[in-house]
Amino acid sequence: MRTVKMRAVLENKTLQETIAELLRRGLGEIEQSSQSASARVKLPLIDCVHEAAPGYELTPEASAQALLDQEAHDFM
Repeated sequence: MRTVKMRAVLENKTLQETIAELLRRGLGEIEQSSQSASARVKLPLIDCVHEAAPGYELTPEASAQALLDQEAHDFM
């Protein structure tokens, strides 16, 4: 709060005007970041010659375990 008061004095504005300006700037940045975050990300499409055999399919559980194993290995 002290910084905001000092800023108001330096800019020759009232405390209320300074707080309102800072809120407008902050809310404007939030709106801009939410618009860019909603943009879809293009992921590469990998064409395989054939489908994986049933025993070699990567399930969500197997993927999670592989990531945990890799993290544990990197930690050691």
